[in-house]
Amino acid sequence: MTSPAITCSDIQISGDVRIHPQAVIAPGVILQATAGCYVAIAAGVCIGAGAVIQAHGGNIEIHSSAIVGAGCLILGHCSVGENVCIGYGSTIFQASILAATLLPPNSLVGDTSRSTIVPPSSAPHPEATSAEQDPWQAESVPTQPLDQGRSPTSPAVENATPPEPKAEVISTTPDLPSPSAPTEKAPVVGQVYINQLLMTLFPHQNSLNNLNKPDHP
Repeated sequence: MTSPAITCSDIQISGDVRIHPQAVIAPGVILQATAGCYVAIAAGVCIGAGAVIQAHGGNIEIHSSAIVGAGCLILGHCSVGENVCIGYGSTIFQASILAATLLPPNSLVGDTSRSTIVPPSSAPHPEATSAEQDPWQAESVPTQPLDQGRSPTSPAVENATPPEPKAEVISTTPDLPSPSAPTEKAPVVGQVYINQLLMTLFPHQNSLNNLNKPDHP
């Protein structure tokens, strides 16, 4: 004994649409088949709300236990294998999905014959190495100054003999410090005041020093 298909009055069915009694169809689903085509929904299939399935130019077969997410779009001649799970918002166009395939949400599977070839983006050119000479830099080499006795338009003398380099004699004798004249001993700061203080405190010491000094002629 099979239970009838669980459907809703909000779904739209047009053309040759074959729904198994054990299929589950949510509200807002549109099932259409053009002339000469059909849509077959097997047992255990679950179709989410707002999905659109339209057979055109071939049949659409959704095999048992397949799950079609909400808002999915299946167009053309398509086949959805057993135990396939299609994420919500996905689009299947003129393609077959193998059994036990899991498609993430918002997937796009379509006819490769309509795909456009995108030209590869040009890779950035590598920068010139420092070994290469910049032509602008080569032109900006500073020119040598002209001699005062020659005009800018006068040609340079090709056979001019370059001046001979002068040999520089380097003395190997180490520099000896020159003897300096003996300098007189500078008096110590405050020595005069100390002497005067000693003469004041010890006047007899001064007289003894004078007696000890030899008499000069």
